[in-house]
Amino acid sequence: MAALILKLEVLDDRPKLKNDLAAASATLAVILVTLSTMGDFQSKWQANRLAASSMENLVF
Repeated sequence: MAALILKLEVLDDRPKLKNDLAAASATLAVILVTLSTMGDFQSKWQANRLAASSMENLVF
């Protein structure tokens, strides 16, 4: 999205706005990817802890 904003000719007369919108769009993309990754990591971590607990119960 940031690349699209930089490519738009509609904002050529306002370069500061164009750069600010591109930076905000790139930041939002990074935040969304980070949140998505964290959620997936948490579910995998919980599954790992459950499996480890089950294995400990089998040993004893």
